[in-house]
Amino acid sequence: MTARRRLLAVGAALKQDRRACDRRAPGSLKGERMDVQVVGDVTVVTLPARVDTTSARDVEAGFNEQLDGGARNLVADFGDNEYVSSAGLRVFLAVLKFLEKNEGRIVLCAMQPFVEDVFQISGFSELFSITSTREEAIALFA
Repeated sequence: MTARRRLLAVGAALKQDRRACDRRAPGSLKGERMDVQVVGDVTVVTLPARVDTTSARDVEAGFNEQLDGGARNLVADFGDNEYVSSAGLRVFLAVLKFLEKNEGRIVLCAMQPFVEDVFQISGFSELFSITSTREEAIALFA
C-alpha cells in the first residue's frame, strides 16, 4: 500500500469514527457522566473527563439537581477530569455563588496538574477550597 493510500484509509477511518461519536447520546462516552455519592451529609460529585462548552450544560444540570434536592455540602471530585474550559469555570462559579447565598459550601479535590493550572491562572483557586484527595475534602465538613 502506498503512503497516499494509507493516508486516505486513515482519513476515512477518522471520518467514520467522528460520525459514530456524533450519533452517541450526550454523556454516553466513557468518563463523560457525573457520578453522585452521598457520604454522611456530604454530596460527592465525580466530574466527567471534560467540562467544556459541549458538556457544561449537562454538568450544570447535574449540580442543579443536587442543589434543588437540598444538597448544601458538596465535593467536586476531579479525579477523572482532564480538562475544564471557561464554560466549565462558569459552572463552578455559579454553584459557588448559590451555595454562599444558601449557607452551603463546595470543596474541589483530586485535580490533575493541567486543571489545577487552569484554576490558578484564572484566579479561581483563591475562591475555592482545593484538596488533594476526596477523603481530605470530605473531612473539611466534619
